[in-house]
Amino acid sequence: VLEQKFKNWKQGTPPNLEPPSAKSMKRGVYFIPRAGSKQSSVILSQLTIPRNHPDYDILDLTGSVMGGSFGAKLFRTLREKYSFTYTPFAYHTSSKYINRFAAGAEVKNEKTDSSITIILEQFKSLYSSEGLTKEELDRIKNYRIGSYLMAFESSGYISDLIQTADFYGTPMDKVKNYPQIIQNITTLDISKAAEKYLTPEKTYIAVVG
Repeated sequence: VLEQKFKNWKQGTPPNLEPPSAKSMKRGVYFIPRAGSKQSSVILSQLTIPRNHPDYDILDLTGSVMGGSFGAKLFRTLREKYSFTYTPFAYHTSSKYINRFAAGAEVKNEKTDSSITIILEQFKSLYSSEGLTKEELDRIKNYRIGSYLMAFESSGYISDLIQTADFYGTPMDKVKNYPQIIQNITTLDISKAAEKYLTPEKTYIAVVG
């Protein structure tokens, strides 16, 4: 049936799309007052790199190190140590041309400034001598790799991987070897990437509350 319906299709030439370069707002602190809010929504963000950049997977894993699970840095500080929030977060976006690293939480109004300070401290801890231990990183890597492999039970997930790889121009070998790529990332890789991209001087701070 497919051959009958589509036999006359001819291959076309895809248009050459050139999206404009990303232009960010001026770096600084953006505070949006919202009367009656019992909490502040806090996000710290930095512009990073395209999807095909060599450092992309390292920064993506760094998002998990900072706030991707209960073993992540922001969970152990903002949530467990200080009880400022229940669900802190951190992630690295996955756009084709430009991305951002973001971390934040919904916090008590009176803990807004303290929470920002702690998030900045956790950024800096990634490239300090007391930063990320091998045990911490291995725990996060095992979680990421396990989730990736378990998702292969879904045929929809596999088709999405193939389509995504085609859109981003990712070699299929990288898709197949993704667990090993993550396994090979070291604490030194994380430290270098954090020092390069996640410094306080490159941080945008937004607060609504």
